[in-house]
Amino acid sequence: YPVAAYAHFVFGPLALMIGGFQFNATLRVKAPVIHRAIGWLYVFSCLTSSVGGLILAINTQSGIWVATGFGSLSILWFYTTFKATVLAARKQFANHKAWMVRSYALTLAAITFRLVFLIILPSVSGLDFELCYMIGSWLCWLINLALAEIWLRQNSPKLTSNILLGN
Repeated sequence: YPVAAYAHFVFGPLALMIGGFQFNATLRVKAPVIHRAIGWLYVFSCLTSSVGGLILAINTQSGIWVATGFGSLSILWFYTTFKATVLAARKQFANHKAWMVRSYALTLAAITFRLVFLIILPSVSGLDFELCYMIGSWLCWLINLALAEIWLRQNSPKLTSNILLGN
């Protein structure tokens, strides 16, 4: 699946690199055109990479648990990014920001996966490669999404958007 791999492995890192700039308040306020341009590139990168990731997850040779772990990540990454984009178009900027926090948390799952799978689990658990890979395919996004929700609840107590309710 070379097209899916290319989409995932080119646009995923691009989303990682540019996504963090979108949370810079100075950029949003003083250069909204740049914020929107980077935002559209981020959205395109996330949506493209998530579709590629889903195709790779569905076709993995690593078993059903890895497929569903990474597949769930891909679906949620697409959904949170798309939802945030729709909210921006509706000028619901507080909810847009909350959904972008979730989207970027899922984007950062690439880093968390490598930390969990390559460093933390092998060094503290003694588990074999395949089991660390399987656990990492779930923990990388569950940890990040949980931390994003905690941060949102602490920093935006009046926020009406909720990932469980989808609003």
